[in-house]
Amino acid sequence: MKWQFEELVAFLRVMEVGTLTAAAVQLNVSKSVISRRIQKLEHALKTELFHRSRRLMRPTEVAFDLHRQMHPLVLEIQETVEAAAADKSSLDGHLRVTVPVMFGVMFINQIVAEFGHLHPRLRLTLDLDNKRVDLTQSSYDVAVRVGMPDDSPLRARKLGTCERVVCCSPAYSKKHGIPASIAQLSEHELIEYSHVHPSQLWRFENCSESDKLTAAIRTGMRSRMASNNGAAIREAAIAGLGLAILPAYFVASDIREGKLIVVLPHEKPVPVGVYAMYPMTRYVAPKVRAFIDHLAGVLPIRLEGAQGPKQALYQS
Repeated sequence: MKWQFEELVAFLRVMEVGTLTAAAVQLNVSKSVISRRIQKLEHALKTELFHRSRRLMRPTEVAFDLHRQMHPLVLEIQETVEAAAADKSSLDGHLRVTVPVMFGVMFINQIVAEFGHLHPRLRLTLDLDNKRVDLTQSSYDVAVRVGMPDDSPLRARKLGTCERVVCCSPAYSKKHGIPASIAQLSEHELIEYSHVHPSQLWRFENCSESDKLTAAIRTGMRSRMASNNGAAIREAAIAGLGLAILPAYFVASDIREGKLIVVLPHEKPVPVGVYAMYPMTRYVAPKVRAFIDHLAGVLPIRLEGAQGPKQALYQS
């Protein structure tokens, strides 16, 4: 018995989303159809792909190996067919995007909605998650990421730049004072991102002073709190728990309203880039290319507007 391409697609989607129900929703078919396709594929391959119980389906070792080898091949086949068959003036199919929570709420939600309005035949999935998804082993077409791209087999297109600012509450400043130099940051309570090493987080364009801070980091800094969520860090800074380094777009209104004050206004933290990441395939699907072009056209303007003028954050 020969296997069918749709059976392989169903298997890959179950591996990526974890359940028959979620795979059925994404493929726009019933749960029973997905189940039959998986069973037919197992019969054709003469092997079990999932350990089944009343409530759970656990992939077998064969399933993990098959997914790892077949996912990039199937993705390239799908994108090649889409590129050949697509009407360049009208996008269709299913575009899947993943983006960090805070950045998605402030910028990408609206941009995706606008893009969907421009292309009514295109189905859209937008997932907000701070966890970095491996695009080579998932169903996502595009990941929007803030920060330097890691060494991965992905293409990256820079969409804009995020200025960053060191800040604290007026109450913290009154109680503890504020540092007069970058090196003095090591004497203060700091609020940090739990998924970024301090030597990467607290980087400034003044290299010599940054080197002093790096040395302080190696000997231990006073981290009062750490979180993987920017909103939690912002709230902690407003509450007076310590100094935080945050994207300017996220705290610009707090600074204007006096909830936060800029620390070290003569120093500028190294900005971070915003990138669209997508798989390194031979052909880029029209829906992916069009969406990234749309992002590149509107995101820099909105970032600049949200961050406000640089002179409001730094002094020359």
